[in-house]
Amino acid sequence: MAFDPAGFLETGRFLLAQAPGNEATFRLVCGRAYYAVYGTMRSRLCRAKGVSQGDLFGRAGRHGDLSRALNLGSARFKSLGFQYRRLLITRVKSDCNCSVEVTRQEAERALEDADWVASRLTGIPEGEFRSLLFAARQQP
Repeated sequence: MAFDPAGFLETGRFLLAQAPGNEATFRLVCGRAYYAVYGTMRSRLCRAKGVSQGDLFGRAGRHGDLSRALNLGSARFKSLGFQYRRLLITRVKSDCNCSVEVTRQEAERALEDADWVASRLTGIPEGEFRSLLFAARQQP
């Protein structure tokens, strides 16, 4: 059975409840929130387009590509674009920038954003995912 990326949200909530004041945990929570959304979008896109995840997402830089595609998509995708972009920025900050503090409030907001996006993704039909302008990158 394949892993459901939504499980990352449950893990993020658990971690946040267990570690008040622990910045390392706040950073992990931000990453789990982001990857819950990214993984769910990736799965839905690949299923709708009938391609493997390796074919569609097998290259570096796809996180930003997905953000741009959401902002060019249908009204529903555009409405998700802001929270997705905010999750992506917070995840990069959390994973890559140890000189800047990540707070409990940021971790809580990341979980809220991820919950909001995940709740709306379930209502988007496959055909709408198929029409999203997101394709495999061409080899250089």
